[in-house]
Amino acid sequence: MLTIGQLAEAAGTTVRAVRHYHAQGLLPEPVRRPNGYREYDAAALVRLVRLRRLVALGLSLPEVRHALAGDDDRELRDLLGELVGDLVRREAEVRAQRERLAALLGSGQDLRLPEALAGLVEQLRGVAVPPALVAREQELLELLQATLPPGTFDQLSEAYRAALADPARVSANVQVAQRFEALATADPDDPEVESVAGALAEQGADLAGSGTQAGPAAEAVWAAYQQTLGAAQRRCLARAAQVHGR
Repeated sequence: MLTIGQLAEAAGTTVRAVRHYHAQGLLPEPVRRPNGYREYDAAALVRLVRLRRLVALGLSLPEVRHALAGDDDRELRDLLGELVGDLVRREAEVRAQRERLAALLGSGQDLRLPEALAGLVEQLRGVAVPPALVAREQELLELLQATLPPGTFDQLSEAYRAALADPARVSANVQVAQRFEALATADPDDPEVESVAGALAEQGADLAGSGTQAGPAAEAVWAAYQQTLGAAQRRCLARAAQVHGR
């Protein structure tokens, strides 16, 4: 007869694991000696060795329980067949992920951004937009992608790419963006607020064909984002929304 320590050592496992198998109902509780210690026979060792082998093959503990409950190996064959199918699918997923990561590493793009958005930001950097404005636009685009429905953001991206492909529009939009940035410390009653609001409203109309519709999440994020702006900038955006909505 074997103690629990001797059983664990013979099966190549630990006392803690044996106790866990008892708790899971995979290994029957043995008889106890008068002093309370467990006492295991050869059959317990055989079952534990089989159990450990099935776990090593990749079966979960519930699957091991089913496999050990049968009188033959048919249940085990079915389980292992399913496991092979799972491994094939996982291998395909790992291969696809590896190929995607290799493509990302070779792209030279900013890996902190989603692929589509990184391409858009790279296009933005390539049209002589000042770095400070690129950072502002990137932040806005990240917020939009996170909150707009995928199809809606894709439409917006297409309109944005078209605008970036037109040097005249890029120049005009950069000028407006710089004027908006200058409002960060301006008085909300500064006449420039109204002027920039009109220009922003025109830009909004320019992108209206993208069909962007903000849901509750996007509106909440937009409201939170505006709190990071100066008072004159917030008033400018509010006026731009009013003008654009007419």
